[in-house]
Amino acid sequence: MASQGFNNTGFNVHTGLAGNLSLQINTAGVVSRPTNVAFSGALNVEMNVTGDGTVYHPGATTPVTVLYNAGLAFNPGDGAGTGCSFTAPVTGIYLISFVPVWVVTPASGSITSVVQIVTTTYTYTLQNGPTSEQYTNFMGSNNFISMPGSCLAAMSANDTAQFTLQISGSASKNGEIGRGYVSGVLLA
Repeated sequence: MASQGFNNTGFNVHTGLAGNLSLQINTAGVVSRPTNVAFSGALNVEMNVTGDGTVYHPGATTPVTVLYNAGLAFNPGDGAGTGCSFTAPVTGIYLISFVPVWVVTPASGSITSVVQIVTTTYTYTLQNGPTSEQYTNFMGSNNFISMPGSCLAAMSANDTAQFTLQISGSASKNGEIGRGYVSGVLLA
């Protein structure tokens, strides 16, 4: 069911059973479509940010490069301690992806890697990684590690999603983060 109306903020069109705002034209004539939500950001190289057991938030030391931000709901981080995040502008099901790529130095010893998408209501643990030796046997001597993951997250309007990476173990003292991405899109 759709409804429309004009008020002191402009012309609004609401659609669907939940009555989500799907089109707005404000009094200045600016058109927005809050149900067209999608974002993509490229992680930038950040040196020695992991430490042993430190929880890393992309964008906290170097802002994420925004590639696409329909709905303006993605925050790339400020480079001063606040990591990148996504705030759902409308209630719905979102496909959210996090693909961090990092280098572990040194390349030997035990290591555990945990990649998570943390929403307001649920934490999606995407990977608990194998040891550094298992990575080296698979990846060779370059020590690049990637743990891609996605989730379907039911989010209410104003819920948030953040991205974390934690590396623990004897091989995790130094790390370089970069060459990855975060993305999301409203599906339903």
